Amino acid sequence: MPPADGAWLDLERQTLVREKVVLVYTFIDPERLEEKLSELRRYLHRLGRETGQGEVVCEFQGVLFKIRDYDQ
Repeated sequence: MPPADGAWLDLERQTLVREKVVLVYTFIDPERLEEKLSELRRYLHRLGRETGQGEVVCEFQGVLFKIRDYDQ
């Protein structure tokens, strides 16, 4: 998919940061997701940490999960 317009709140500077974001869509069997949830969590934390993201968001069944503080 092409980049989309997005924004996130930089809490340290109390400012809204607008940027192009990349959306990734996937379809998964909910039971398989549950089996691999800890691996997905580790991946999302590593992705955010290694790419210097202010926030990584994962949506599942209409619920947004926002990660701002990454595990080491």
